[in-house]
Amino acid sequence: MPWKLFLTLCASSIPAAYWGGSLPIEPHWYKWILGLILFIPTWRLLKNHQQAERPVRPFNPYATLGIGAAIGFISGLIGIGGGILLSPVLIFLRWAHLKETACISALFIFVNSVSGLMGQQKSLKTLYDIYQAEWFVWMMILAVLGAISGAYFGANKLNTRMMKIFLAVVLATASIKLLLA
Repeated sequence: MPWKLFLTLCASSIPAAYWGGSLPIEPHWYKWILGLILFIPTWRLLKNHQQAERPVRPFNPYATLGIGAAIGFISGLIGIGGGILLSPVLIFLRWAHLKETACISALFIFVNSVSGLMGQQKSLKTLYDIYQAEWFVWMMILAVLGAISGAYFGANKLNTRMMKIFLAVVLATASIKLLLA
């Protein structure tokens, strides 16, 4: 786990996710923004899925803070953890290997999700009221278990080419569903 890269990203993404989470967004715009955002890394991953992993380059701390803030804000605004946006950026900028990217993204999703949810306190209370306390706790536990298992399989079981293809399929499916809904 490249902690320095992760902590630099989080220094700006956590407050930005909170801010984005506190802003209301119309459902129509939410679907279009997310659908278009997801389409860009899908195209890049499908285009470069057979390319061998290249050596990691040192990250620029100022660019990392800017990228973290942008991804954090968008994540909070549209209610996602941001890993789906962060992963392709880390790979294309060559700031982390694919397996390191999986580790960074899993933890990044968790901290930005918590921050974005705190910004959406009204929505969080609504979810809590709808699903009652016990269901809400179970949903949180399942989300954490899903993140841990995804990070494990990504880091230990899938090769680089398969991870890129799998990520591209997930992104394409979500993008098409959002844009056509």
